Amino acid sequence: MKKIISIFIVSLLLFACSTSYKKIIEETYPDGAPKIVKYYTDNTSKELIKEVQYYQNRNLKLEGKYKNGQRDGKWTYWYENGNKWSEGNYNNGIDDGMKTVWYGNGQKYYEGNYSNGKRVGKWRFWDEAGKLVKEVEY
Repeated sequence: MKKIISIFIVSLLLFACSTSYKKIIEETYPDGAPKIVKYYTDNTSKELIKEVQYYQNRNLKLEGKYKNGQRDGKWTYWYENGNKWSEGNYNNGIDDGMKTVWYGNGQKYYEGNYSNGKRVGKWRFWDEAGKLVKEVEY
C-alpha cells in the first residue's frame, strides 16, 4: 500500500510541475525553415514565455525567456558560425547579473555585472587575441 501511495504522490507531483506550452512558428525562411519561434502558455492568458530565433543556415541566433511580457532570466545570442556572441541575464526586462560578450573568433571581448540596469563592479575587456587590455571599476 505504501508503494502505491508513493507512486501516486510522485505522479501527482510530476503532473503538477509539468510546463504546458504552445509552440508557434512566427516567421520562416523561403525554404520553410523556422526563423522566429515563440512559446506561449497553453492556458487562457496565452502569455509569451520563450523566444528562439534561427539563422537561415538553421544555427541558433538567440534564445531567451519572458516573464510578464519582459525579458527575464538568461538570454543567449550566437554568431551565424555557431560561436556564442553574448550571454546575459535580465530581471523584468532590465540587465541584471553577469554579462559576457565574445568576438566572432570565440575569444572573450568583455564581461561584467549589471545590477538593476547599471554596470557595477569590475568590468574586464580583452583584444581579439585574448589579451586583457583594460579593467574598469563601476
